[in-house]
Amino acid sequence: MNSKKITLLLPSLLVALVVILLMMALNNKDNINPANLQQKSFPAFTLTDLKSEYPISEKVFYQQTVTLLNVWASWCVVCKQEHPFLLELASQGIHIVGLNYRDKRQSARSLLDKMGDPYQAVIFDPQGKLALNLGVIGTPESYLITQQGIIISRFNGPLTQKVWSDIFAPSIDKLNGVKGN
Repeated sequence: MNSKKITLLLPSLLVALVVILLMMALNNKDNINPANLQQKSFPAFTLTDLKSEYPISEKVFYQQTVTLLNVWASWCVVCKQEHPFLLELASQGIHIVGLNYRDKRQSARSLLDKMGDPYQAVIFDPQGKLALNLGVIGTPESYLITQQGIIISRFNGPLTQKVWSDIFAPSIDKLNGVKGN
């Protein structure tokens, strides 16, 4: 009888262990450490722009000193919550490129029409291949990329003023040669 109970209990314990390990991995703060990303080049790609449907490549990052890449999808609830902050950043002159992840083109366009469009360009990645090459964990996720195509900061989760101030703004200051306090 005891072996039957153990046989029934073992799968439940394994599932609980997997859930605990996944939660620990998602809460790992190492995935936002800019030092872990220095000198990592953005992967080469050729996809289409969400809006114009023209080809777009990694050269989209060569236009500005620094570009914020925001990985998002119309089906992502948290992406919709961070959207007003992206609009605020865009109004402050931050160059933002979107990476529309595993989405339907019309759904993504409709969301931008309804909520506003903070992006100078949106890379349409319907199969998620570029996101996979980049190492995207999930949506939303944001990267700071230099004009040379080097990733200097990354954050997995919704972009907020605190995240911007703590992670991305210092990276921009360092890139511009501004010394911290």
